[in-house]
Amino acid sequence: ASTLLAYAIVCVALGNAVLRPAADVPVTPYYLAAPVAAMVLAASVRWFRNWLAVFGAVTCYALLAGISYGVPIGAQASQLLKYLQLLTLFGVLRWLHQVDPGAGPKLRRIVLWFSVAVLGLALLQAHTGWEVPTVVGEESHLWLNAVFYTPNDLALFLGGALCLALASNASWLFKLAALALVCMLNVRNDAKAVLIATAIMVTVLVALRACAALRLRPWVGFALLVLPLAAAVSGLA
Repeated sequence: ASTLLAYAIVCVALGNAVLRPAADVPVTPYYLAAPVAAMVLAASVRWFRNWLAVFGAVTCYALLAGISYGVPIGAQASQLLKYLQLLTLFGVLRWLHQVDPGAGPKLRRIVLWFSVAVLGLALLQAHTGWEVPTVVGEESHLWLNAVFYTPNDLALFLGGALCLALASNASWLFKLAALALVCMLNVRNDAKAVLIATAIMVTVLVALRACAALRLRPWVGFALLVLPLAAAVSGLA
């Protein structure tokens, strides 16, 4: 039962941006579940208490630095709360990997189906301009955000999901289709940083495959890849 609740927390965390009564309501199921999950983890596992101790030390430093620069404490507290919620999600994920041997494949399937839903909504938004009613929109006729706050959030998620897809055991046809679709949506959103990251990711993947085929150590392959690029950049400079 506890593992099912943990997977449920992961699911509501994925949909955090849209799981709310209205766009102007800041309360979501994950915001309510995160404090409970944090308290349960802190009471049951030592490593999460260590995480909280480090987080507390960093928080004190951040507050002092922010106050010295005149940043309002309320604004700092709001951001620190979000970091604590993210830390709690990482704690839930680590706990799942410890107690459930099949957590990895299950979590990847959750991300896969969520990615399918996000891509479907993004394509629908691109063609019709329709937005999920509880999303804080940003001119859907210009930018796509699907179930996220901003187009950049969508681009970052798509980049991460693509990384999982390319590193999976799926067919090359599936990987090429995913790469083409994600790149198309990121070009539509003018997400240059994620497009550059995608190019780097594909290059690294091809280099790793080449190293495996040629029986080279990965660092040798990367050296052969990086040195010509460094020389080219130096020549252009």
